Amino acid sequence: YTWVHNLDRAAWPEDVVGRTDFDILPPDEATRVAALKRSVMASGEAARAEVAATSPTGRRFYDLTAEPLR
Repeated sequence: YTWVHNLDRAAWPEDVVGRTDFDILPPDEATRVAALKRSVMASGEAARAEVAATSPTGRRFYDLTAEPLR
């Protein structure tokens, strides 16, 4: 992560920035998010999905939009 918006209140940007999905999410959630991002990089097309993110404060669901930077 290089930037984060709408962060869980228990986390700080330094807890997320510089880390990967696999550093901050449970393996099943990280696998799904990473696959979505890989598909965006491979296709060059934006993708949107509802994703779960489990943190110390509980499980939340996010409307994730991944877009390629060109």
